[in-house]
Amino acid sequence: MKVFFLLFCAIAFAVGFSTVSDYRKIHFDAIVVDTHNDVLQRVMEGEDISVRTTKGHSDLVRWKEGGLDIQMFSVWVPPEKIPHSYEYADAMIDSLESLAKRNPNTMGIARNSSEVEFLLKQNKFVAMMGMEGAHPIEDSTIDEKLEMQKLQHFYERGVRYITLTWNNSVSWASSASFETDTANRNARKGLTEFGKQIVRKMNELGIMVDISHVGEQTFWDVMKTTSKPVIASHSSIYNICPHRRNLKDEQLKAVAKNGGVVFIN
Repeated sequence: MKVFFLLFCAIAFAVGFSTVSDYRKIHFDAIVVDTHNDVLQRVMEGEDISVRTTKGHSDLVRWKEGGLDIQMFSVWVPPEKIPHSYEYADAMIDSLESLAKRNPNTMGIARNSSEVEFLLKQNKFVAMMGMEGAHPIEDSTIDEKLEMQKLQHFYERGVRYITLTWNNSVSWASSASFETDTANRNARKGLTEFGKQIVRKMNELGIMVDISHVGEQTFWDVMKTTSKPVIASHSSIYNICPHRRNLKDEQLKAVAKNGGVVFIN
């Protein structure tokens, strides 16, 4: 109780006993970014999220009402779409571009910081893209040259982070689900040499390496390989919630040392 009281006093002092209107002003003056949202799945099903919808929590109306300025839309392809995940990912990007074209006065797609600043100055909602799981790059054909070409393709389409794995692994990176499955105790884990090449190419292009969903060995291989800061787009704290996808203290410290950012759920 004493600790709670002291914490309350510290917070109250820091914010000067802010009123409701004060914290709302801080919130709406700030640039608020959400780094992971799967709402494109609903857009692919034909839903118009430019109006207030009756499904889920996400649409342009409520984003503006809630003070969200930048949304990283997740290009996530269900693994069952393999061997057509490359085409499906392209179609998801098409759906976001179509949404932006239908709402030019409300939103725009940004591919770099200058475009973000330009859209914000116009008071427009900023859409950006991240890919969850690299299986659209690998698809059904393990061809290293082709995978590099697909990586370049998705960069040119605007993808600015890639979560190396989802729950499913790719041939060159193991997921948290795979690494924690006791059936895979003796299997190879982490990044292959080609996986390290993928990380280096992402660094070169300007695609952030996202370590949410990857296994611990993959994580540490990434940290030894990357020359740029990484992100965890949607992970939480293992010591609070010991789920395979959450980050342990040593991992959090490593991301901090790397200059990266963990966006907790």
